[in-house]
Amino acid sequence: MAKNEKVWRKIIKVSGNSLFPMDMLRYDRCYPKTGEDATALDFRMRSNQRTVTLVFVGLHAYEQPTVDRWKSFGWTVESVKDMD
Repeated sequence: MAKNEKVWRKIIKVSGNSLFPMDMLRYDRCYPKTGEDATALDFRMRSNQRTVTLVFVGLHAYEQPTVDRWKSFGWTVESVKDMD
C-alpha cells in the first residue's frame, strides 16, 4: 500500500458457536477490536455462542466483509458499520 493511500475501516460483529475461523482474519483483513474480543477467538471455544467485534480494513469504501464465506464456517455477520 502506498504511503498516502486511504484505508476504510468498518466495525463488524460476527457470532457463532463453533471454532473461530482464524483464516477469516487474513481473508477479510480484520483484527479484534479489543483484548476481550481477541480472547473470544480462543481455538478451544467450541460450544459457547459468542459475538466478536472486529475492525475490517478495506482498500476501497465499497468493500464489505465476505458474509457468505463467514457463513460457510458457521459464523454470521451480525452488523457492519463505518468506524468513526
